Amino acid sequence: MAAGAGQHDTGSPDDLARHVYVSMIRLGHPTLEMLVQMGIPERKVRLAADLLVARGLVSSAGPDAWEVNAPEPALQRWADRMEQDAREMRASAANLSAMWQQATQEAGPAADEGLELLGSAEAVALATRTMVERSERRLWWVVGASEPARRLLQPPAEAGEVVLRPGVQVGILVDRPVLEVPGVLPELERHLSLGRQVRVINRLAFSGVLSDEEVVVLDLCGSDPDGDGSFQARRPNIVAAVHGWVGIVWGEAVPLTSIMDRSGHLHAHSVDARDRRILALLATGLSDQVIARDCGISTRTVERRVRDLMNRLTATTRFQAGVQAVRRGWI
Repeated sequence: MAAGAGQHDTGSPDDLARHVYVSMIRLGHPTLEMLVQMGIPERKVRLAADLLVARGLVSSAGPDAWEVNAPEPALQRWADRMEQDAREMRASAANLSAMWQQATQEAGPAADEGLELLGSAEAVALATRTMVERSERRLWWVVGASEPARRLLQPPAEAGEVVLRPGVQVGILVDRPVLEVPGVLPELERHLSLGRQVRVINRLAFSGVLSDEEVVVLDLCGSDPDGDGSFQARRPNIVAAVHGWVGIVWGEAVPLTSIMDRSGHLHAHSVDARDRRILALLATGLSDQVIARDCGISTRTVERRVRDLMNRLTATTRFQAGVQAVRRGWI
């Protein structure tokens, strides 16, 4: 059954996750060692395992070990989530298309002025990066399910460093599942350490950039891998509409507070550094398994610490615990 490591060096993360999932089902009680012996490189196993845990298909059973959840209900729940996401993306794409059509009809002969369709994912990635790096005063950066948008939040060594101009006010709005992409969370913490604001929310229907309240890049690669319908616009009505939407969603999002600052002004006497990190990750909606791996502790320890923190915060839900922690200044 073993296969050569080179066999797993190509393909998308989803392809890799499917292969590792089938291998885990065959093993029954899979471990990192067993999967590596099957010819899957360790780095690939960890990447796939993170995706499978996030999707609820497997659960952590301790360091470098997993339990496969009952496939039929687990796959049905994952399929339901994917279908819901797809419906929301399609609905948003239709609304944006209608807005674009109305704008072009009202513009008459000069319909193309101030509006440029981006014909490929590569064009979307280039336009997004260009606007991020050219912003001079204020940058709103929205990162949803789009692969080009996510790549810009990969560590600089992988994506090429995104260089922002000094003095630019930056607000980064991130879809919660993006935090589960390896390398993204440390990169967001780097942005926080540079004084940039980062907030997290569930189910962003599209990605994009609003630069200096003058230029919008709207990225629809999350609903169409080729970016069909994506555009760059300078028209005031489109810019104003996107700016209004960003303001509303930003107000509903949860701050991803930097947990690297240990100067003491975060009420360190109330919770220690590890509990502050757990609370910060909890507030973004991450699962216990993902929090455990990020903190380098067991899932059982995370569950115990979360119960204790919820009691201390008099919170009845995990989300409420995160909100109360923010209000008390613990994170």
